[in-house]
Order: sequence, then structure tokens, then C-alpha cells
Amino acid sequence: MSRKKNILAINFFPSFTPPKSGGELRYYNIYRFLSAYYNINMVNPTHLFVEPEVVRHLPNMIEHRIPKGDIHYKLHRILGALGKFKECSAAVVMLAAPYYQPFIQKVNEFLPQADIVIHECPFLAPLAKKKEGQILIYDSYNVEYDLHKDMLPGLLGGIICGRVKKAERKICHLADLVFATSEEDRQRISQLYDVSLQKIIVIPNGVDTELIKPATPEERSSSRQMLNLDDNPAILFFGSAHPPNIAAVEFILQKLSPDLPDSRFLIAGDVGKHFEGRGTANVRFLGRVSDEEKMALLHGCDLAVNPMFSGSGTNLKMFDYLSSGLPVVSMPIGARGIALANYRDAVITEADGFAEAIKEIEGRPDLMNHLAQSGRRFVEEHFNWKGLVARIHESIKQLNKPKVTVIGDYDISSPRHGGQYRMHNIYKELSRRMPVCHLCHQKETDEIIETQIDKNFIQYAIPKGFWQRVMESLLGRWMGFSVDDILGVLFTHHNPLMRREAAQSALFGDILVCEHPFHWKVISGHKNCLRLYESQNYETKLKEKMLHGLIGRILLGLVRRIEKRAVLESDAIVTVSDEEGEAFIKDFGIPEKCATIPNGTDTVRIAPPPMSEKSEIRRQLGLPDNSIGIFVGSAHPPNVEAGRVIVEEIAPRVPYVLFFIVGSVCWILKNLPTRPPNVKLFFEVEEPVRNILLKISDLAVNPMITGAGTSLKMFDFMAAGLPIISTPLGARGMDSRGGDVMIRCETQQFAESIEALLRDNFKMMKMGTEGRRYVEENFDWGVIAERYHTLLTKLSAGGVISGKKEKNLASRKQRGYGRDNLSAKK
Repeated sequence: MSRKKNILAINFFPSFTPPKSGGELRYYNIYRFLSAYYNINMVNPTHLFVEPEVVRHLPNMIEHRIPKGDIHYKLHRILGALGKFKECSAAVVMLAAPYYQPFIQKVNEFLPQADIVIHECPFLAPLAKKKEGQILIYDSYNVEYDLHKDMLPGLLGGIICGRVKKAERKICHLADLVFATSEEDRQRISQLYDVSLQKIIVIPNGVDTELIKPATPEERSSSRQMLNLDDNPAILFFGSAHPPNIAAVEFILQKLSPDLPDSRFLIAGDVGKHFEGRGTANVRFLGRVSDEEKMALLHGCDLAVNPMFSGSGTNLKMFDYLSSGLPVVSMPIGARGIALANYRDAVITEADGFAEAIKEIEGRPDLMNHLAQSGRRFVEEHFNWKGLVARIHESIKQLNKPKVTVIGDYDISSPRHGGQYRMHNIYKELSRRMPVCHLCHQKETDEIIETQIDKNFIQYAIPKGFWQRVMESLLGRWMGFSVDDILGVLFTHHNPLMRREAAQSALFGDILVCEHPFHWKVISGHKNCLRLYESQNYETKLKEKMLHGLIGRILLGLVRRIEKRAVLESDAIVTVSDEEGEAFIKDFGIPEKCATIPNGTDTVRIAPPPMSEKSEIRRQLGLPDNSIGIFVGSAHPPNVEAGRVIVEEIAPRVPYVLFFIVGSVCWILKNLPTRPPNVKLFFEVEEPVRNILLKISDLAVNPMITGAGTSLKMFDFMAAGLPIISTPLGARGMDSRGGDVMIRCETQQFAESIEALLRDNFKMMKMGTEGRRYVEENFDWGVIAERYHTLLTKLSAGGVISGKKEKNLASRKQRGYGRDNLSAKK
């Protein structure tokens, strides 16, 4: 049995028990549940001029409290006198940190044995030192710079905020992982400090739903007696002496209590110290309460409020309210990062509608009960501390797992053409064996678009720069077709967001894959990683047939040079067919470092329908009894040529056959001067629609006359049980089976072959059955992904594909599969 790893946690306040403030609750509960996985040592400052203290919260959760010293006392006095700050304890700890020797000594005592160092604040960032192999984590309770700007006004406050920003930036960049309490904070940290989104994970605040439960009728009755409450509605607010809580109480006193004279406001926590003597007939300040008193408040009150005007992170009090079954009224700031549905889980309203919302709830028992039940269910599912800490543990384990990062050309979250289908499916299947990150371009927004494609498969779509968009537009119009992929050679490696995310992947991941050669410069410098070039086509040969004229020759030169670099510099090359691998070896004189990972299909989602289902679908769609042939293609020039062959040569010769053409190729074909009535254009459709079109078709055609790689559509046709007529080029990358799977012929023989095939029902059925069996055994995405995973495992362990080793990959500073630490990464 492996030993438990050691965590050293560093914070600027102690883990007092029972915890009272939101920060104390997060701090205590995270490590209470993490102690199930790790040995925990917590080192924290405590009150001035007291004795050092060791608190054993649990057998393997030990806290070391180090008293603040004379420097803290003096800094408090100076900042209080000069800045008139209401709260500056964090700033004091930050300014005193380099001179706080007892604390530094205690941290250094545990640092050498720690496997993981977690900073719970940025204020002690000067102590963020780690030995080789340690993991450093920053658990961000707030965006501290933003919070301190609100708390520390004036010139002195501005200077201190600058120090906070510097400390927060430092810890964010040093950390291997950053935890944020909300998606808003995650995005803000990334933008403010130029930190990769890949390493910022949302770990919201939570609640122990086993400890805080809705009251039984008996508990409610006894709690109201204990609190001396009458029959009037009782409204609860918890708050520490944090400035946003002070503003919330001011709102209760100035606005809510006068507007709701029959309601009783109970305000618990240290926030009451700022309002001594200001209680009213319906506002009662209770001060700091015990755990027993807190539960009495949660059980005895009728609803809870959270009128927050500012702040960062998520409000822990919200989870206590919801877990106890109290209906909640909150301002949007108070509900930030929680994703509550308005009038389902809670009522979210601005200040001007706050009192009216409370009146509505008080007057509607049905709404009160609905909010109570739905809110409780919401926190049980999403904000239970035990589940949140399990997520932390899993994110730490993920650091030790090998990861694949793919640099691609386009969004693959909702595939619509061959390249998208290949990447989406093969990496989705691969992500069930190892984490996968996909980086691509987009020009819809100026923000990174993040898409969780599958549990361990995430995509970051990086906005293109201004000049890249301009050049794509100009050259696309000049050439008459898109050259966006080629322009990636000039622009992608200059995109700062793409460089940042790729560099982050090089730190976290073992394997970098360049899909197409055009983005090779982005990963070429990361020689500590295993760098793969995945070629969907032999791009130079493909582009030679497309690019003409002076501009075309210039673009072709870019393609030729970047593809040569990718082939020569990569540690391995993945091709979609053996023919392409052999061509690379022949043309570039490289050792045999090519492996074939072919295209494939999803044989579960795409399957031949029973004849009765096929007939019923056609009847519902109002289709005639004509035979239907199908072709699928993107606006890729080889598909355009094939589409033209169907429209201009094949369809006119077999007018009784309907030809369905699906995909973005239709945008080009619709502009042809004539189109026979038996050709129907469906343009780009969602996958379920495409699968229906495959189901109602009788045969498939693939009259490709140019192109490279394997034609992914062919595997979909076979998975659907369709007999296929294809040119030899359209069938490239497949074995040389004869008529059992498909008919191979040149385009001039397509019409005759279609007529002969439609007359032979037995042959059609046999071809469909054999083709289906062929792809199930050889080209299902699950089969292909397993083959790819085996290849990556072999390469990551230092192996080669074939032939002699050109270089010993095992000597690189990579994490091996199954490695228990990160020392090799550093």
C-alpha cells in the first residue's frame, strides 16, 4: 500500500474551530475532507503576543499557529493611523512576511517533506518556494487585488493594492494549479494576470449537507423558543466584519427594516461590532454565535437574505442558508458563482426590488416551500464539501497523468465535416484513457471559448488576431477559396493567447500533437515534450493541385517549408494511410517514424436500419420511390470536384436516382449554372439529421479525383450498411478487397455501375453487410483510439515506431506513464 502524501498548507489566518467566517469555513472543511487522502500540516499566523500552539484537528490534520509579533503590531498602528482602513490584516501579514522569522522557520521545517504545498492566500507569496518534484497550488478565495481596491482607498491604499497585485500575480504564475471559487473569478484571474485557463479550476465554496439539514417541526419550535421569536417572520443574515458585509447591514438598517416593519431581522457575526447601539425594534444584533446558536438560527428563521453590493468569490453563508432549507433572497453579487435559477432555487433581485421580493415570499407559503426544497436539493448535488474535496483530489491526481494537447485548425466540439469528425471522435475515445486538451482558432469573439467536449476532453478556441482576420478575408477573395489554414503558418505562433496555452500544456503534458503542419511553430520549441505531427493529408501534394498564380506559388512555398519542418523535427508522424507515410519517408529521407492511425466511424450511432424503419421514414418525409444515392463532403476542393462530377456527369445519366449531397460543399455547388432536378443539396446538417439521411439512402457514391489521406465518409457509408461505388482514389487507405465491400471504378463508369448495382438486390445487400462487418472490426473509433493509445504509450516510454532509434526519447525530461511525482517535469 502506497504512503499518504504530505500537504503543507499556508494561510494568513488560523483554522479556528468552530469556524465562524466564510474563510474559516472553507479552510477548515477543505482540509478536514482532504485528510482522508493526505497527511496535513497547516502553518498559520495567530493573535499577537500569544504562545505558539499546535492543534490536532484530526489524527493526520495538524495545525501550527505562530503568534504575530511586534512588526505586525506596528504595521497595524501605522496603517490604521495613516490610511484609516477598516480592515487591513491581510495587508499587514503581506508586508511583514519577509521579516516574520518564526513563521518562516516553521514553514521551512515542513517544506522538505511536503509533496504538495498549498497557499490559501497570495499574501505569503515570498514563501512560495518548493523543491523539485513538489506540486504548488494556490487556492484563491477571492481576486484579492479587486477586493482590496474596494477596501483600501486613497494613495496609501493604492500603493498597498499594487503590492497585493504583484504578490497575486507571482503566486498565480508559480502555481501548478489555481483554484477559484467561481467561474467569474477564474476568468478574471486569467485576464488580469495572463494565466492559462487550463490550470485554473473552479472549486466553489460549499457546505456539509450532512451537518446542516432542514429543521424538523420539533427543532423549529424549540429553536424559535430559544431565540424568543413571536409569530412575525424572522429573517436571517450572517456576516463577519468584512466590508461588503458592513455595507449589506447598512442596507438592512436603512432600507429593509423600515419597509418591512412586521419582519424581524436577526444579524449574527462580528459584523455587529460596527453597529453597536444601532439596533432597532425589528433589527437584533447577536454578535458571534456558537455552533448550537447558529443551528438554532438556521432552524428557527423563516428566510435568509444576502444583500451584497460588492465582493469576490462565492458567499459561504449562501450554502448554509440553502442547506438548512431556508428560502433565500439575494442580490446578484451575493449569488455570484453559484448558478442559482431565479425563483427555482432562490430569488435573485437588485436593491430596488429586494423588499418586495421578501414580501412576496412571506405572503406565499407555496413559493416558500418550493424555494426551500429546491435550494436544498441544489446544494446537495453541487456544493457538498465532501464532493468538492474529491474534485480537488482528482485534479491533483490528474497532474500525475500523461496528457495529450492537440493544436488544431478548427472547432471540433460539434463536428460537421470529415476532419472535424476524425478529431472529435478519435480524441473523445482517447480521453477515456488519458486527458486531452484541444487548442484551436475562432473568429466569432475576442474571448477564449471553452468547451467541455467530454469528461476528460476540453477545447479552448483562441480568438484570431486582427491582421490574421484581415489577411484571411483578402486572400480568400483573391484566390476564390479559403486559405485560412495556410495563413496559420504566418500568424498562429505570434498569437499571445495561443502561445500561452501551448506553453502551459508543455508544462503539464507529456505529448503535444500538431494536427496539420500549419501550426508547427507553436510547439516546435517545446523539445522537452514528445512532439507529434498528425497529418490528415500530404498537404504539399494536395495544395499543388489547388494553388496557382503568383500568390498561389508564395502560399505553396509556405506549405512546403512548414510541412518539411514538421516531418523532420517531429518525434513521430501519424498518418491516415500507409501510402502517405511511405511518401514522407521517400520524399524527406527520414527514418521510419511514421505510424498509420486511419480514419474511422462510430458503429454504434451509425447503423443500418430495418427495412420497415427505412420505409416509414421515407413515407413521413414524403419522398418518392426513387432510389437514393448519397455523397457527403466539406467545401474542401477535392470534395467540390467530386460534387461537380455528380451534378454534371453522373446525375444526368441516371435521372431516376435521387442524389443527396450533404455538407458545406453545397455552398459551392449551388452556384453552378445548372443543376439536374434529381440532385438535392442539404448543406451542413447536425449529426442526427445526417444519420437519418444515411438511413434512407440505398447506396453511396464517392467520385473523388484528387485528394490525399483516407476519405472518412467511406467508413460512415459502410457503417450505415450502404453499398458503395468509389473511384480508386476515393478508396485510398483501405485494403484491396474487391466487390465484397465496394465497387471501384473511374468516374466515367459510375452511371453504368449504379444501374447494374440497383438491378442486383442480393449484391447490394451483401456489399452492405460485408462493409459493415469490415468497419466494425477495423475502423470503429474505439478500436482506432486503442491503437493510438498503445502507440502513445510506447513513444512516451522511449520506444520507436520501427527501424533504428534516431534518438532516445526516454532520456528526455518527460513524466513517464504511471509516474508518482512530477520531478521529471521540472
